[in-house]
Amino acid sequence: MNEKRRNWIVVLVALGLFVGGLGPLFLILDPLDLHLVDRLSGDFDAAALAVPPESMAYVGVNLLGAERERLEAVGAQFAAAGDGGILAELGLSLGQDVLPWVGQYAGWALVDVEVDSFNQTAVSHWVLIIEARSTGPADDFLTRLAEKWAARGGAAATSQSYEGVDLTVFPDLALGRNGRLLLIGSDVATVQQSIDAKNGRAIDETDVYAEAVISLPPSRLLTVFVNGVALPTLRDAASVWTETNLGFVPVADIYAVGVGGFLVDAGVRLDMATTYDREKLSPGRLVALDSVMEQPQTAVYFPANTILYLAGQPFSQTWAAFIKTEGADVAESMLLLGQQFGFDPATAIFPLLDSEAALGLIPGSDGLLAAQTGLNVEGVAILGTSQPAQVQQPLDGLLTAVRAIPLPIAKLTDFPVGSGQVTEVEATLGSNLRLAVGVADGYMVAATTGAAAQSLRFDNTNTLAQTPAFQQVAELYARENAPTFYLDVAGLHGVMGEGQAVAILSPIRTITANANVIEGIALNRIYLLLEK
Repeated sequence: MNEKRRNWIVVLVALGLFVGGLGPLFLILDPLDLHLVDRLSGDFDAAALAVPPESMAYVGVNLLGAERERLEAVGAQFAAAGDGGILAELGLSLGQDVLPWVGQYAGWALVDVEVDSFNQTAVSHWVLIIEARSTGPADDFLTRLAEKWAARGGAAATSQSYEGVDLTVFPDLALGRNGRLLLIGSDVATVQQSIDAKNGRAIDETDVYAEAVISLPPSRLLTVFVNGVALPTLRDAASVWTETNLGFVPVADIYAVGVGGFLVDAGVRLDMATTYDREKLSPGRLVALDSVMEQPQTAVYFPANTILYLAGQPFSQTWAAFIKTEGADVAESMLLLGQQFGFDPATAIFPLLDSEAALGLIPGSDGLLAAQTGLNVEGVAILGTSQPAQVQQPLDGLLTAVRAIPLPIAKLTDFPVGSGQVTEVEATLGSNLRLAVGVADGYMVAATTGAAAQSLRFDNTNTLAQTPAFQQVAELYARENAPTFYLDVAGLHGVMGEGQAVAILSPIRTITANANVIEGIALNRIYLLLEK
């Protein structure tokens, strides 16, 4: 061997020893602050470093959390269903203007929402954070975005500098780059908060964020966080944005919500963990939270065309928890009902509904539900009881009292259901209010119409549980306690009127979820089954 070749071998061996010995140490010490190990394991989120610590909600994406081919395929499905969003409106393209320079992480934070005292307006303050793999093309994108925004709104931009970061500011948008993080926000103050978070303390250093994500698998594509303290305000804001009163939605006592998203063969899987402030929970809520529901058995009673199926705890437990949180007003209403008709359902019936309860929505155009929602749906609920005869007795008393009213304010019609019957009570004085109640096969039945109640399949034929779509869902949860929620999205589109359909949902065939409790944390595994 000649001397020159021997020297090269020595150099290569020395280099190999250096890399082999110091490489792991280099990764552990991370002197360049690259977070390579944490990036690969999913324990790091560059975008979260710029999220203000008191933010209401955060949605982060780890682009290495899924195979590129699968991610692009799923993204293409949703992109084809939508209209391209604000980028398309501005004449920009995700594929040509963003993806060439984007890094591993991106995130969107809802920092604050201002809702007026009358719930008439809601103003959101948000920031979009995108990690740049190449800063030059990223800066070019910001320049083009500023030009397009100015042309769109007609307002000239001003330039500012904050903590060494150059910002382009419009009345309704602010943008800049802090290191490798692009910041695009609803206003300059929110972007400045993001810069302060990056330079100081961010959301990933707060206890509430850590509590929300600790139960989620680390190698996830999507991370969603909601601060429980913000939920009442978010509920009020959602009421304004949707023009729907959502005040009835229970959000009290929730400490934090965390969701992890993954791409699977069936579509998208979301693992949701809800942590409660247990010191504030009433005894009834504690019992309901810690009760692990057995495998739901009620899908066999709903028809094959059921659009929504929701299985839950016995109604007696749900009612006890509800009355302890909502309290006096509801109790007074039950008392007045008892004084007028001779019985109080809160004492005569509800405690007897001690078995699995379930709710279903089916196609139909009659009744109050269709009139109020604008959807062609009817509702039917079955509330399990171990004492059906004792439930039937006060119902019979109520119906007798209604029939005895001298004025013809209601029309009563009996419908056979299973081995029992329900009675439909229809208001006759200019109202479309109808309600059908009765007892059949160990369940109290309540439905928007008698016809809806008759759709129940106590004969075990043509049931929801027998459909291929529901059987696929059941297979996904074969090793878990589920499913407790099932939504046929295609069926939902079928009962919507013109203009009601949400295009972004069109790639989704089915949405389903389960319910479980582990160590006091409510866990839900949600699947969005996509069209093939």
